[in-house]
Amino acid sequence: MSPKNLKHLASASKIISILLVGLLLVQTHTKTSTEKEALVVVDTPRQKTAQAPTNASILPATPDAFHHSIIDNNLFCLLGWRPPRPREPYHLIGTIIPTDGKTRAQAILQATTGNTTHTVSLRKTLEDFILIDIQPKQVTLEKDGKQRTLKLNSVS
Repeated sequence: MSPKNLKHLASASKIISILLVGLLLVQTHTKTSTEKEALVVVDTPRQKTAQAPTNASILPATPDAFHHSIIDNNLFCLLGWRPPRPREPYHLIGTIIPTDGKTRAQAILQATTGNTTHTVSLRKTLEDFILIDIQPKQVTLEKDGKQRTLKLNSVS
């Protein structure tokens, strides 16, 4: 056989193995859904009878749940791999809470992507975020209606 034919044979065998794994997943999926159809014992005044459950009592698995099992158990990912968690855009460095009514409360935030430090007062915009609350050792930011609370990291 020529090297070109060997490459085609190798790629065809990879495709066949992927299809077989998919078929195996489909078969195990149908087995688990049919195993749920156990007998249900109905208590009647005369006697106890066993009857199969109605189809309305068995919820079929959604196609999304089936596809998520394939995505979560990807053959090409390393074992134990998880997607990275999203990082917070800012770290809280400190808060300035005034004791008199003359000055405004402020928060000192540091960007996680750069080395820039920002001093922001209440209701001010920092890129896309709005500072909506300043408390001692914590602030609340809002972006697109979603709120994030940043707390001061303290060593106890």
